[in-house]
This record gives sequence, C-alpha cells and structure tokens, in this order.
Amino acid sequence: QQQQQQQQQQQQQNMNSGGGNGNGEGLADQQQQAAQRMQSIEQEARHLCQAVMKHFSSLNEETLKRIPSEAVKQTSFKLQCIYERLALSNPHVTFEFFSFWRSLIWKYLTSQSLPLKLFGWEQVGDIIDACRDNAPPPKAFIVSGAGCSFINGRYEFDPSKVDKYGFVQPNVEISYEMIIPFSKGPSAESTGECTDGEAAEATSKQGKKITLFRCTMRSQQKWWFLSEADEDQPGTDKDIDYYQHKSRQHEEKQPPVSGWATCRAGVDPPPTLRAVGAMVPPGEEYNTLEHQLAKWAIENGVIELVLGDSIHREIVARSTCLINFL
Repeated sequence: QQQQQQQQQQQQQNMNSGGGNGNGEGLADQQQQAAQRMQSIEQEARHLCQAVMKHFSSLNEETLKRIPSEAVKQTSFKLQCIYERLALSNPHVTFEFFSFWRSLIWKYLTSQSLPLKLFGWEQVGDIIDACRDNAPPPKAFIVSGAGCSFINGRYEFDPSKVDKYGFVQPNVEISYEMIIPFSKGPSAESTGECTDGEAAEATSKQGKKITLFRCTMRSQQKWWFLSEADEDQPGTDKDIDYYQHKSRQHEEKQPPVSGWATCRAGVDPPPTLRAVGAMVPPGEEYNTLEHQLAKWAIENGVIELVLGDSIHREIVARSTCLINFL
C-alpha cells in the first residue's frame, strides 16, 4: 500500500511538472514499474504462504495435538484470504491452497485422537462452504413460464465481464443478456397462450436486448431484475422492468430460480429460471473447487472413515454436510 501511494504521488508530481516528455512515455514506464513491483510482492506473498503450508504439512499427530485448533483455523483463513487476493491476477492459484487444505483435513480425519477427528470434520464443513463461495457463476440461465412470452429464452453471461483466461473478472456485477429473436410468433420457451395484444408486443420487442442483472438498492439490499435496459442510461429508472426478485442474503450471489414477482410492465405469471453450466474456460467445467473436493472425498474413501470400526455418533453427526454435498 505504501508503494502504491508513493507511485501515485510520483505520478502526480510528474504530471504537474510536465513529465513523460509530453508523450506519455514516462507514465507508461512508471506503470510498468508499478506492475513489476506488484508482481514481485505477489510472488513473495505466495512463497511465504507455501512455506507456511509446507510447515503444517510436515507436522505429526503429536505436534498437532499441541496446537490449538483455533490457531489452525485462523491460519487457514488468513492463507485463504491471501490466495483469494492472488487469484485476482491468476485465478488458478487458489487450487494450490485448497489442495493443501484438503491434505491438512485428511491428517485430522485419519488421526487416532477423537478431538482431532472432530476438528477435521468441522474443517470439512468449512471447506465445503469455501468451495461454494468460490464457485463460478452459471454460464447461462434458461428463463421460462413468464407471462411476457418474449422474456422467455436463454440468457448468456455478459462477455464483457470475462477476463482473457475465460474466468469472470473480479469485483464485477453479475449479469446475463438475451437478444429477443426475430420470429413470426411467440417464443418457443413460452408455456402459456398468447393474446393478439401480447403477440403484437412480442413482435415489437424483436431485436431488443433483455438483461438479467443484479441491482444494489438504496437499502443496500441486492435485487434481481429482468429488464429492457435503457440504451442511454442503463441501470436507472428509465429501464423497463418486467420481473423482479427481492432477494435475501443467501440469494444475492446469483439469480434465484423461483420466487420472482411481476413488475408493472410485466404480465403474470412470473418466470422460473434454470442454471446452465459454469463460467470457466473450456475444458475446466469439471475442475472447479467443488469437483476437486468431491473427487478427493470419493477417492480417499472419506465417508468410509465415518462408518468404519471406530464409528462414533459425533463423527456421524458432523459427516452429514459432506454426504449432502456429494
């Protein structure tokens, strides 16, 4: 942060003094140097994390018994935070941390100590939540059953929000869009009858773009909308809103599949949604963190550990999260 502040101050001084030979070369050099410094910082942070993970991986059961479980939990959490920051420039880097986390959990699950085993199963619940939190958004949504027939169809993820690797860019608002196709009748996705007036409206909408997007309200709640965005001022009250979903906190990450309400411009009934695929590079569809965790649990026979000779009611109770996940 200090380096970034110094860089900004230097850039401002150069601008005030007419630096950069008047052609932007000086500014470009400074930006390149700043990028190199940031890359160096990220490399050092990763090396530090790797050293910590290597140390934990070398610990035996007797040593683990002496380390407070809260300290292990806090260390894992801080490592995760660092890797999530590193993932902004290299999305695949998080796989390194989650691989370590799974191996550490395995140490606890296979120990002879019941307290260590119980902590290991607590960590299983945590890693499941973390994998879900880091899951990529769906590649598309199928909208069907809407009273406005032209709303029904396949909405693709906004391509402008995908990075060069094929991953979703960090810190962007999730949105999907569909161009209403040109056709002689109502959309094939429509599940109800269409009146002459509705058919005429559907025809007038052909070629228009309908957007499925999330909007932060003044109350700081995040609502989802199916709207025809205004060409000049999208995301404002000039949009034509057809359907909305007043989402609760657990429904804010991606569009909910049900529970939608009809807006003034819409027609009952409201639609239902179905998620399709995942926004990952081609060939990575089955290599998400959730898929890796499921593969790890199956290949290592984690469930078999629960139902083995040393079966214990507390372990059985904690294992339900993994059974439900699988």
